[in-house]
Amino acid sequence: MRTIGLFVIQLSLLLSFTTSAAPRKPVAKPVLQGNIFAKKRIEKAIAQARACKVRNDCGGPIDRCPFGCGIFVNQDKILSIKQMLSTYPEKCEQKCPTLKNYDCINGKCESIFQ
Repeated sequence: MRTIGLFVIQLSLLLSFTTSAAPRKPVAKPVLQGNIFAKKRIEKAIAQARACKVRNDCGGPIDRCPFGCGIFVNQDKILSIKQMLSTYPEKCEQKCPTLKNYDCINGKCESIFQ
């Protein structure tokens, strides 16, 4: 009788451990979503980094798909922008037009293409 009692206790403990936890749902990897958020964050950083007062404030060009060709940003921000761009996977091809020049136009570093 004692053996049956121990068996019942062990069985009930085993069942409580295996059935008490809620079944785990598969966790989707947010890779695509993460890339979308990263892309938007980088685009915003580039837009903010384009601020300038004179032409000499601008540095570049940076060509990085999918962000564009001939990107010029403020000299103070160029290294941080290049670093951000290097973290984003470059999984596309782009054909860049010939860059003619660049300038600070209306307070933003702008590329001038042929």
